[in-house]
Amino acid sequence: MLWNDPRPAEAAADLVAEWGAGETGRREWIRAVGLVPQPFHTVARLRWLAEHETTNAARTAAVCLPHDWLTSGLVGSRKIDRLVTDRSDASGTGYWSVLPSDYRMDRLRWALGHDAVVPCVLKPSEPAGLTHSGAVVGPGAGDNAAAALGIGAGPGDVIISIGTSGVVSAVAGSPIADPTGEVIDSADATGRFLRLASTPIAARMLDATAHMLGVGHGEFSRLALSAPPGSDGLVVLPYFERDLT
Repeated sequence: MLWNDPRPAEAAADLVAEWGAGETGRREWIRAVGLVPQPFHTVARLRWLAEHETTNAARTAAVCLPHDWLTSGLVGSRKIDRLVTDRSDASGTGYWSVLPSDYRMDRLRWALGHDAVVPCVLKPSEPAGLTHSGAVVGPGAGDNAAAALGIGAGPGDVIISIGTSGVVSAVAGSPIADPTGEVIDSADATGRFLRLASTPIAARMLDATAHMLGVGHGEFSRLALSAPPGSDGLVVLPYFERDLT
């Protein structure tokens, strides 16, 4: 599934509700892993798999992300007990906690229905292994963590990314658990942390709105910057990709 696939939305909501009604379930997840499950978290994808593809779920012996699978290919290992990942990708699974930097296998079992092998989480500068030619393979990073690393973002810097999804991230020296679950604690690629807020749809919404106004991106940006903060209460609820943003 792509990151912005909304099909696991019900599975994510169920995972929260099963740990307590109302705010109780949200607090339990934040306490355990620093986030409230959303459709894009791996833990919600596993619950969706368990409910909709029961045979495949039962056959699942290990769970990793595409980045982890690519790393295993680069180092020439296909053994599931040698899978590795990095802190940033692990912190987006929903069953790895930024503090104390460890897996919460009870959350994985709760979603999938049984245990599965998970990758070893490497330190930011720890090599994943060597290619056949002897080149060192780094631990890698998730897209937002890699972007922060690439532009040299430090504590206090805020990064806005607009693409298939929209993400605002801020580099921080320590995580803070947002009780609302709207801001996610994520590990970065340096040993610090990222505080993330996201929407599953971004560029398409902006493109469609500019098209409705009959303007290009440049004029659309000018119009947006000319509006007062809060846009006088105007709210747009477009319906794209079977999801409300």
